[in-house]
Amino acid sequence: MTEFDLPQCVRFILAELVKLTGQATPSPEDTFVDAGGDSFGAIMLTVAIEERFSVLIDILDVFQAESLTELAELVVAKQANAASPRNS
Repeated sequence: MTEFDLPQCVRFILAELVKLTGQATPSPEDTFVDAGGDSFGAIMLTVAIEERFSVLIDILDVFQAESLTELAELVVAKQANAASPRNS
């Protein structure tokens, strides 16, 4: 599994939101809803994250993250946890 760093993950999430919402690039400090996300978008974003980063993110995580950066931090942390030797 390829590991991604936080800036890569933030850029990916921002780009996915542009595709999902058709709006301008959101701020990394926006919440998912502030960035124009809705329930369908949350489903699509969780699928995109799973495909790109090989981690499962709950839809509630998308809505509960206080910023898109916080969501990216969760993705990177889950990926690091999945890659740790004790989980191999």
